[in-house]
Parts: sequence; C-alpha cells; structure tokens
Amino acid sequence: MPLSIVYLQRTNGVPDYIVRSAQAADPEEMERVVAAHLADIVAINAGIDDAQAKFTPVDANIAGAGDGNTFIFTVTFTRVSIAAIQDTLLGEPVVLPLDPVPVFFDPALFITKFAVGGEQDSVDEAIAAAIAKLLDAAAGSVGGDATVLSNFMMVAGASKGTRFMAAVTGLVPPPQIQ
Repeated sequence: MPLSIVYLQRTNGVPDYIVRSAQAADPEEMERVVAAHLADIVAINAGIDDAQAKFTPVDANIAGAGDGNTFIFTVTFTRVSIAAIQDTLLGEPVVLPLDPVPVFFDPALFITKFAVGGEQDSVDEAIAAAIAKLLDAAAGSVGGDATVLSNFMMVAGASKGTRFMAAVTGLVPPPQIQ
C-alpha cells in the first residue's frame, strides 16, 4: 500500500528527496536490484554528518510494466527533517503545519521480498511466500521466529493479466531478540 502523502522539498536548488526504481521479471532479480539501491542510499547517508539531513524511505510502489514481462518497484527517500509522515506510521499525532519530531528509519534495516503468481490462488500464495521470505530474512533462518514492521505491502498486475508480483517490505530492528 503506497502512502498517499510524501513531503517533497528543494533547498538551494538541491532536491531533498531521492527516487530509485528497479525493474525485473523475477522476484530474485528484483530483490537484488532493490538491495543494491538501498545499499546506495546507505552509502550516501554514511557521508552525511547531520542526522536530520540523512535520507530515509517514505514511500514505495510496484507496477506491472509493458506486456507483463517485467515489473517496476519504486522507492522514494526524503531527508529525515521532512519525513513527518513517518510519525503517523508510528501512531504519533501530527498536526498542521507539519512540525513533528522526525524519525529516521535507516535504509540499512529494510528488507524487501518479492514473489510472482498467475491467478488469484497463486497470488495469495505469492503474498504468503513473500512474507515468509521476509520473516526468514529477519530471523536469519528458514522458519525462525521473527517480527518486522511491514510498512509497504502491495501487489501489481501485468497489463495482459498473466502475472502478478507481490512486494513486502519490512523494517527489521537489529538484532532480533527472542
């Protein structure tokens, strides 16, 4: 479910946001490309001293592309200082004008998993498989106990209706305490 509000800003001609997209036909390639983009943002953040100037994910979306051969997953990052929408995700009250204490979600803590299916039953199975892969990654083992905050969970259909891709993103607090 993509969020409906993203606060975008430009300061001194420099965008305070970054948008990254990944395109792939299969879940494993999509996971690889998305992980590379997240590592990119982590590297950018490593060079930023001011915690309020670091980039944090605020929105994600998946869409079917072309004739159903590929899908596109897009993530929007903004600087922590303008990522007020995250407070609503955490249940904090937000009033207008937006002036809450911003929260930094480190992109290094995000895991995104994908799965594909071709009809309703297999889409349900694909969603369950993506969630299971996310929990396995958080647990560090297949079937292990884990808890994640899943802030982005979505399904996209291909234009010819032949395939669907499910995407599930979770914020994994390190380390998991059992």
